[in-house]
Amino acid sequence: MKRTRKSPLFSTDKSKNINFSPNHKIKTFSINHLPNPILTQIFIILPVKSIVFCKSVCKKWNILISTPHFTKSHFAQAKPQFLLRTLDSTRTSRTLFLIDIDENNSNGCSYSPNSKLKIPIRNAQILLRNKNNRRLELKPKDHNYKIVNSCKGLLCLSEHSHNDPVAVANPVTGEFIKLPQTCNELKERSFVDCGLGFSPKSKKFKVVRVLTTKKAVIAEVHTLGTKSWRNVSDYNNVPYSFKKKLAFPTYLNGALYAFCMNNMESDCIVSFIFDSERFEPVPLPPQWESKRRNVMSLGVLGDELCLCDTSCVETTKIWVMKDDLFGMNKSWVQLFNNIGTIDWPCCGLLCQPLNLFQNGALLMFCNSMQGLFYYDQKIIKDMYVGIHGLKSRYEAIVYTPSFISLKNIVVGRSVEILNVNSRCGKLKLQGETKTLSLVEHDHKDMGNFHCSSKEVEENVEMIDGRYISYGAIRIDDIPGCSVKHPENCMKRRHPDNPYERDCLEEDHCRVRDPTKPKPGPEPI
Repeated sequence: MKRTRKSPLFSTDKSKNINFSPNHKIKTFSINHLPNPILTQIFIILPVKSIVFCKSVCKKWNILISTPHFTKSHFAQAKPQFLLRTLDSTRTSRTLFLIDIDENNSNGCSYSPNSKLKIPIRNAQILLRNKNNRRLELKPKDHNYKIVNSCKGLLCLSEHSHNDPVAVANPVTGEFIKLPQTCNELKERSFVDCGLGFSPKSKKFKVVRVLTTKKAVIAEVHTLGTKSWRNVSDYNNVPYSFKKKLAFPTYLNGALYAFCMNNMESDCIVSFIFDSERFEPVPLPPQWESKRRNVMSLGVLGDELCLCDTSCVETTKIWVMKDDLFGMNKSWVQLFNNIGTIDWPCCGLLCQPLNLFQNGALLMFCNSMQGLFYYDQKIIKDMYVGIHGLKSRYEAIVYTPSFISLKNIVVGRSVEILNVNSRCGKLKLQGETKTLSLVEHDHKDMGNFHCSSKEVEENVEMIDGRYISYGAIRIDDIPGCSVKHPENCMKRRHPDNPYERDCLEEDHCRVRDPTKPKPGPEPI
């Protein structure tokens, strides 16, 4: 008979026997037994959606993720991503889709709209009064907020009609605060420019507001946590050429940059320094020859100020502002000059650079095409990623997620901090339960292009800065068309007018004159 080894459970040595008494507890390992520094390092590398889920697992994790040490460590290593938001003219939208970018994909990059974030809506009491209504429809102009710009995980929100700043929100934590009213009220035929920024010296967040009327230009600053605005007299010393509409406000390294748009005067860029609260002009790139201001945008690429010009039909030019060897002077360097050919769909359309990858590839968002474009100049590869889900137009906002609480940001305790995940957050608006998906396509096969449905001018070349939206990349008020090319359409831009395409059926592809009656049902 084969001899077998006895199990330790039945050893003759009493000192080695396992105690199975009722009072004996077998030691088990749990992740909560790990030290807090190790747990912090684990949570930091997780996606935003996973970190939000971990906060609801237990009280210990919620406290750990909410500590200032974790929030600062997470933001220090966080990479810029971007948000997608619907611009449907028939429904109110408070949902933001945070797009995670994976550079390690074999095809160059991949995109996952996994996280759903929320921003507040105006007149939230209407939701509570109509909470029993399953299909509550709110007018966007009365209840939507515009997203002006982002700064260190916070978003500046403005009211829809005059772009007046009214709130600052963190969509990751759901917290937001309402800004106090200003003494400089809006008047007839006046407009407001605004933006959110951070002062590195004082470690405070500030909102700048510029009111332009027929007779005067008034600039004022508000520090988050205070109850008032204060005037900035330095704006009176800025040359008159800068006193015009400021488009695409972009925060970078303690300053707010904006592109000045006016057909009657030369182009320029102005910056507002939050430390000194002064306005300063920024020179344009050398050999600046662009004449179509409605297809130029300002942004950030690789922690550098970026200027994108897609006015040329054949190429797209992108400049970045770099420091010299001593960090004293700044100059423009052309990053891209020959993106695409005559078939490149972004040329002649308003585009926003979103990300510059480590391999030198570029990711752009084209509003008219309603999709993302990935371009790798090393291997001459371009890829179109269409947005599927809700049948709507979208806007893209470059955003770095942050778990920093507004309670640790505001100066005083007199400001009420609200949260979108309150009673109103549990109520669903029309379309909020739907999800988005990003699907790769060949842009040469794309025949459907969607621009704004508003028809304001006959000639899109004559659009001035008034029709460009104040905030992130939006062409809400730019005249355009919804065209659907027939099968025999050549789908090529006309050499003289990029908005007109060579097509055997011209009625499908031309921008319709708003003064003439409609020839029939407008194509979808």
